[in-house]
Parts: sequence; C-alpha cells; structure tokens
Amino acid sequence: MESLPRLRWINEFPENTGIIVPSVMRKYHIEPLDILGLADRIRPTPETNLLVENCYLVPPQSMILAYNPAAITWLRQQFLPHGRMPEGVGKKIYIPRFGQTRMAANEEQLIKAFTEMGWSIVDTAKLSFREQIGLFQNAKVVCGMHGAAFSNMTWATSGCQIIEMFPSNFLTGCHEWLAHEVDVNYSFPVFPADRHMDAVVDLKELRSLLHKLKVI
Repeated sequence: MESLPRLRWINEFPENTGIIVPSVMRKYHIEPLDILGLADRIRPTPETNLLVENCYLVPPQSMILAYNPAAITWLRQQFLPHGRMPEGVGKKIYIPRFGQTRMAANEEQLIKAFTEMGWSIVDTAKLSFREQIGLFQNAKVVCGMHGAAFSNMTWATSGCQIIEMFPSNFLTGCHEWLAHEVDVNYSFPVFPADRHMDAVVDLKELRSLLHKLKVI
C-alpha cells in the first residue's frame, strides 16, 4: 500500500533510474517487482550512508487508514492478471493466526469447526505473492482474525464476503475502508479478549453470523 504504488510513476524518470531498496529483500518483495519488469533495476542498500548523483523521490501514494482509490486501482490493474490459485484450495477460506499478537485463544477449535464445514484452512504467510492474489481473487468468503493478511482484500472480487474478527481491546478500521474501495461485503464481529489481545471466539455466535450471511 505504501511502496508499490509509488512505482506507477517510474516511467516519468530517465530509463536508467534505479530503485533503492532495503539490503534484505524477501521473496514477496521481489515477486511484484519481477511482475512489473523492474527486478533488474533494484539497488540494495547495505551501506550506512549512500551518496547518489540524482535522487527522484515519490511521496507515499497510499497508506493504511488513508487508502488512495487511484493507488488501489493501479495495484489491481497491474497484479490481478498474475494471480494464481493455490492448489487444492476452495472458495471458502479460513485464515488462522499463530505465534503473534491478536490471535484467537481457541484457534484450534476454530480450525476444527471450519474444517468440518468444508472450508479451506490457508496460512497466507506460506503463499507466494501470486498465490495470495489468486486466493482472494477467487474466494467467495474469507474469515479470520484481524491481521495483515486482510490487506489482500485488494484483490477480492466485488461481492466477496469478508469476515474480519477482532479482539475487544484492539479495534481498527484500517481494512474497512479498503473493503469499501473494492466493493466487498465486510463484517467485523468483536469478541472478548485478554490483556494479550487474544480473543475467545464464541463459536455459536460465529455460526449464527455465517448463517445470516448465507455462507454455510
């Protein structure tokens, strides 16, 4: 949301203009640059200081809680055609959240319940950039605890049901605005949480919501 949209202006600069990037680049950093045909123009910066002859600075085009519709449109135009659906995954997705803050205290129960309902359990952190695009692009409904995985709503198809669960002591509307921009149906059930912001999801209440949304 903050870095990639800046590249929509790259053609305004001289052809040999490089792209300064952090010294350590993960696969999901490189993959979108490869799709854009810019991977060979990156310049990692392990140095403490770097002196350049000419520097072109593009200010942030879009940020969390301040999404720019033009930036989202550009992202969808550039990357949606490159989505790849992960193998063996259906159109009803549950995204678990492990080893971090703001988890579901009863995550194992949730995984069991969604598995029994026939949903696909998908850890987005294990997917490639293209697969994350394809996952949300083809999904009918996605449910999970609040987290960065829901920035993939950028790739969702209009009418998709998004259910982002929140702990009662950590509420943020950062993805609600994004949901509005891409025209998905967004729900945000809130569940009581402990001081670690881990929520205890009421399975009965959650099932009731799923029935109401007609996704089970």
